[in-house]
Amino acid sequence: MASPKHSTANGDGLDVKLMFLCFVMCIITLKGFFSRRKAKLKAHDRVIEEALTLSADIRLNLIEKLLMSFNQPADEEIDRLWAGNAELRIAQVEEGTVKFVIVEEVFAKPSRKYKFS
Repeated sequence: MASPKHSTANGDGLDVKLMFLCFVMCIITLKGFFSRRKAKLKAHDRVIEEALTLSADIRLNLIEKLLMSFNQPADEEIDRLWAGNAELRIAQVEEGTVKFVIVEEVFAKPSRKYKFS
């Protein structure tokens, strides 16, 4: 007995069983995709829940590492120089050897010079 045929617009016969098989394969593939995605989301939620139980210091360290993962590889020499500069400025503030300037004064000087409104 011949299998049922479905006539398409161009007149070619298309085996209904083959169409059904393709449909089933698509469903199986999509089901696998969504179940893997759901498992990843569950793992993601578990990671977040566990991270929230960490102490503040460890969470800050984690945040720093996550943010650094977005950047290009760090140049240790540049990081060392910036850290040294920051420590120097902190020491100057603590010792009182720096003069603080109000931000409005900083921006007013170029405004007067270049006549910005």
